Amino acid sequence: MVSFSSAGARIGAQGVVPPLLQSHPLLRYGFSGSAFAIVDGDVYATFELSQKLYHWKLGARSAEALAVPAQQRKGVRTSLFEELLRDPSLAPKIGYDRSIPMGLYAMSEARVVLLTIDGMFNHSTFVGRYYVSVIDVPGKRACVDIPVDAPDDPTPRLAVAGDTLVVVQQAADRNGQWA
Repeated sequence: MVSFSSAGARIGAQGVVPPLLQSHPLLRYGFSGSAFAIVDGDVYATFELSQKLYHWKLGARSAEALAVPAQQRKGVRTSLFEELLRDPSLAPKIGYDRSIPMGLYAMSEARVVLLTIDGMFNHSTFVGRYYVSVIDVPGKRACVDIPVDAPDDPTPRLAVAGDTLVVVQQAADRNGQWA
């Protein structure tokens, strides 16, 4: 997380880098999906290459990591990263064989909602299946992988307000063109 002044000057940076990225910095470029939320001085973050929710207080140098296991969504195959480190030419073949965080939202002071997608390209359009996980941070538990029934949309907009998930979608006209 980077802070800027009203004039656009960088004030400072803070945050936590997951251990896998610390040990393999080159992975930062291929797995850029992440989601952040700030709730009353607490920071929550997820990263595309991790099955964890990271939580820390603003200004802290370390974070606690809470497991968010995959049950229905693809999750993250840890062997994927080692395969790519051994042979980067595998990247196109592997494609989107993982879950990607799309958003992280505050549900309450104690709970956050993680929205992920298992996606792929279909005729140059990105489509996929969305999942919602509700994470109780103090209780260190999660209700994972609630599927979101929504038709394919190349650029859906999703948000959480309190206990309500809002999905705004485009629609294809009768000629199959996105409106």
